Amino acid sequence: MHKLPETPEPAAHTASLPVTPPPGSRPATTGLERLTTNAATRAARILAGDTTGLRLTRHQNAVRIAASGPGPECCFHRLIENTGAEPTAFARLTRAWRHGGPTGLAVAEHPHTPARRR
Repeated sequence: MHKLPETPEPAAHTASLPVTPPPGSRPATTGLERLTTNAATRAARILAGDTTGLRLTRHQNAVRIAASGPGPECCFHRLIENTGAEPTAFARLTRAWRHGGPTGLAVAEHPHTPARRR
């Protein structure tokens, strides 16, 4: 049996922000909770072998984030602003992701209308 090497002590964190935050500002707790939950969910899926989330475009990832659960309205609107999407269309794509993931989004973005039978 091989013995694992001892792990070194973590280095002291000495890095600072390049710009001092404005007085009285602090990270929004709901935003941090949402990011943490999102990261944990994605990591669990990747560990389970689901790598579809690794190949998403910026637009697809914004839809995925919006569909990942209830969140503050400002987050949803910020995602819309960052993608340049029309709000109603973005909401429709978010619902499509909730129901079908990447496949649901693809179907919503590229609807198929069958030819009429004669």
